[in-house]
Amino acid sequence: MQSHDLRVDEYYEDTVKTVAGERVEQLPDFAIAALKRAIHRNAVFDRRMKELPSDAFHEFQVIFRTEYGSPITSHSFREVLGRIKADLEKNCEKRYGFKWTKNPVPHSFRHIHISVLRDDSSVTLKEVQERVGHVEERTTDGYTHRLSHSQEKSVEVIDTFARKVGISLQPV
Repeated sequence: MQSHDLRVDEYYEDTVKTVAGERVEQLPDFAIAALKRAIHRNAVFDRRMKELPSDAFHEFQVIFRTEYGSPITSHSFREVLGRIKADLEKNCEKRYGFKWTKNPVPHSFRHIHISVLRDDSSVTLKEVQERVGHVEERTTDGYTHRLSHSQEKSVEVIDTFARKVGISLQPV
């Protein structure tokens, strides 16, 4: 979704940067649950928008939307991460026993994803590369062509990590 320097009604869908960006992914249970919650929230919003129309509301057919229906952009996601960072800087040591020192950005999640998978020796480098769309050797310590093998092991590892850090895997 292209949104930079555009008004909400000017947003448009664009293509992926590389061929590797166009892929099918298996998702861990907590991600599926989050998607289901977002889809349910959208259905409630869509009904409310029809019942109480307003110029403030926007209609987009995307899963992740703001409270007004417009797509969540990288900018708005960074703002959310900024609020989370401020909360963690204030409360992390009391809640979790360590001082928060990181500056989270959307790309941080990609690093975490890859690091968690690479930390488990049962997930092959090829599977990680397929999952994240890397095709060059220097990007993830090796080059591979896309294979049509299962990603079940990487999904299992991510689910285990999510449970370990306290992310709920309960369905909607």
